[in-house]
Amino acid sequence: MISRKIIMLFFFLFSMTSAIGGEIKISVQPESPVMGESFNIVFKVITEDGTDPIVSFEPQGIEVLGKQETGISTKTTYINGKLTVERSITIVYEVVAQKSGTKYLRRIVAEVNGKKIKHRTYPVRVLSQAKKAAKILAVAIVDKESAFVGESILVRYYLYSKVQVSSTGIKKFPKLDKFLKRFHQESNVYCSAFC
Repeated sequence: MISRKIIMLFFFLFSMTSAIGGEIKISVQPESPVMGESFNIVFKVITEDGTDPIVSFEPQGIEVLGKQETGISTKTTYINGKLTVERSITIVYEVVAQKSGTKYLRRIVAEVNGKKIKHRTYPVRVLSQAKKAAKILAVAIVDKESAFVGESILVRYYLYSKVQVSSTGIKKFPKLDKFLKRFHQESNVYCSAFC
């Protein structure tokens, strides 16, 4: 009897979250903030419709310096006869942490049209000093964040170096599970530190 009530409660909560149709994405810029230096916490609130969201959270060990709304974007998709509209609003908080260690954003809530979209506690790792840059760094950059099945995605690999590199070569291509792979060698571009 008790398990049936728990299952019913779970379905009720799941249907409430689906009805709200919202999501909060959080990122930190730069990814590795340093104590005593200001950094940004970016909240991207994604909903189907509604007014501008009111974002609230409790920062533990972090001081909020300022806030700004940086952009609104709307994405309309028509798939298999179904029209969906996605509206995303980005809100940026400038913050600072005076001590290093893992800090937490707790009780994260975005209120849209009187309905609340919640996010779990979000950890922010604050370093005591900036990471020393590597002498050679490989970076992969994707041309889009999301794609449909069958849609192509372009990934470019870049090699950055502080030291002179006489030659480069690909020893092994990355494994891209369940993707049809086509590798293309673009012309090499060498750039000094002042490009």
